[in-house]
Amino acid sequence: MRGELPDIPDGLDAPSFLKRVLEGASPENGEGFAQLAPHLLEVRLPAQYVGEELGATHKDWDTARFRLALGFPDLYTLGMSYLGMQVLYHLVNHPEEATPTRAVASGGPYLCERFFYPNMDMQEMMQRYGVPLFTLESKRPLRDFDAVGFSFNNEGTYSNLPRMLRLAGIPIWQRDRRDDDPIVIGGGECMLNPEPVADFLDAVAVGDGEELVLDIAHCLAELRGAPREKRLAELSHVPGIYIPSFYRSVYDDDGRFVRLEPQENLPPGIYAPERITKRLLNDFASWRPPLNPVIPWVDTASGSTNLEVMRGCPQRCRFCHSGHVYLPTRFRSVTDIVRDALALSTNTGSDWVSLQSLSLLDHPEIVQILEQLRPELDRRAVSLGIPSLRMDSVSREVAELMRRPKESSLTFAPEAGTQRLRDAVNKRIQADDIAATFEHCARAGWHKFKLYFMIGFPGETDDDVQAIADLTRELMRIAKKHGPRPPRINVSVNALVPKPHTPLQWVPLVGEDELRRKHSHLRSEFRALGKRVRLSYTSYEEAFVETLLSRGDRRLAQVLALAEERDLVLQGDVERFDFNAWRQCWEEAGLDAEHEVHGKRDYDTPLPWDHIDSLVRKRFLWSEWQHYLRGSPTPSCFEECTHCGVGCED
Repeated sequence: MRGELPDIPDGLDAPSFLKRVLEGASPENGEGFAQLAPHLLEVRLPAQYVGEELGATHKDWDTARFRLALGFPDLYTLGMSYLGMQVLYHLVNHPEEATPTRAVASGGPYLCERFFYPNMDMQEMMQRYGVPLFTLESKRPLRDFDAVGFSFNNEGTYSNLPRMLRLAGIPIWQRDRRDDDPIVIGGGECMLNPEPVADFLDAVAVGDGEELVLDIAHCLAELRGAPREKRLAELSHVPGIYIPSFYRSVYDDDGRFVRLEPQENLPPGIYAPERITKRLLNDFASWRPPLNPVIPWVDTASGSTNLEVMRGCPQRCRFCHSGHVYLPTRFRSVTDIVRDALALSTNTGSDWVSLQSLSLLDHPEIVQILEQLRPELDRRAVSLGIPSLRMDSVSREVAELMRRPKESSLTFAPEAGTQRLRDAVNKRIQADDIAATFEHCARAGWHKFKLYFMIGFPGETDDDVQAIADLTRELMRIAKKHGPRPPRINVSVNALVPKPHTPLQWVPLVGEDELRRKHSHLRSEFRALGKRVRLSYTSYEEAFVETLLSRGDRRLAQVLALAEERDLVLQGDVERFDFNAWRQCWEEAGLDAEHEVHGKRDYDTPLPWDHIDSLVRKRFLWSEWQHYLRGSPTPSCFEECTHCGVGCED
């Protein structure tokens, strides 16, 4: 049964309304939450802890054969913007609505409830009253569930994992858990290198999650009450599942990572292959998206209702993690997209439906989608959200079709200011195309833009950095000339963080002095562009820690545990990033972080994620790295198959 929100009566203020909702939302099994309810108005955004949103699912606890607490290791306002969590939540609770008929798993019913990282003020209140971390639907503690799942789409959330386990009363280390503790599972894009958090997790789900989460549910439902070792042994046979405790890391005398190998003398019945292959959802288009998603009480980061229209990206920019680990590219049809977008608009009442993909304009029928969908949405006064767009595909026709009735901005990612660097990173867009795109969009009425660039690429020169300011200046001139309103441009410049399973995985992070010098130069140049152009960038210290977490091995878990004890976070509701304190953590853990971040790597250097098979061959990534060094782009998957290994040609 789905929760329904009461209307706010006339004359009733928001705090009184919240109290009324709390009184009706406190279930008999939420004793801990009942202690917090009278005090919720003392914390920030109390509505994020209430549950009972429109679209939330409340299933019978006693009849459910598998109970999953699905968590996002960041704030509610961010987690409720993450489409992947909505997909899995709806799928576990309503598999009959989402799966192809032939794929509906037997053995249900299953139950899935949500939880998020609490704000610091809420954490303090929970600790003061002795209330463990709970789910929003039933307000039950996480430790009551069969499994607790975390979805990682950002390495910065790693430091929140041990904190959330501690708040839940679940031992943070996998080795300390007993039979009555839930199975702790990690999933999401970051789990293509799960080693930094492997010692916190009982199991890791690698790859697309739709079929995988149902296989997990079926497996654990059949084994409820069985010893933990038995449950993990059976999970190890599920394709795409990695059990970290079945493996050990090997290091040389200098403390350098050598390999990950199966533990010796594993009991019979355990499957511990040398490589774990990611799960791939081949029939992506036949799986229905959630058309009755949970509608949050509070404004979220995206502010929109999201519909995934395409998975994967054919462009394969050489720095892009998502562009490689989500291959091959898969589409939904025009008919399905239009139907589902209109259904989302009707079911949610949202005034903004966003079409989600890594490269929307690569959809082969994008013009037809926009032509059919825009008039229908316009009649409803609903805006159409568009993610970051390529600048070589936006024709005048598309620019006009994308124009939304409300104030909004268009996002583009040139990534580099010079053609030389764009070719090297395989961002195959020409300067003339960039200028033409901006002119088309300005003429269509757009006047707010976001531009994303990166610095710190190997071989980058001062001229390449200067070109970022020069290109922004030229685009500002074009927008002023052709647009009906004064333009505004927000420019974000991020340091290259080398990511696993990409051609740049062998590259070190740019040096501190060099990055600071480039930041200083950009600040000076952008001050001259005026107040209508805003520059932002990530610090060297943040890039250092992100690189360490992105490419680290199992020793990072000890660093993260120490960081949690000292309240060090990269993500959350407070500005607590303290680089010196992070340094103390890795020094105390005996980790040579400088080598991990700046050390030289070549093809034969063992990598902590070599045991995870993303389907893209390592030798293909190495060949792409050599193409980078030569500055030569390679064609997109749609132009020519480069036989990367994912099997599209089959």
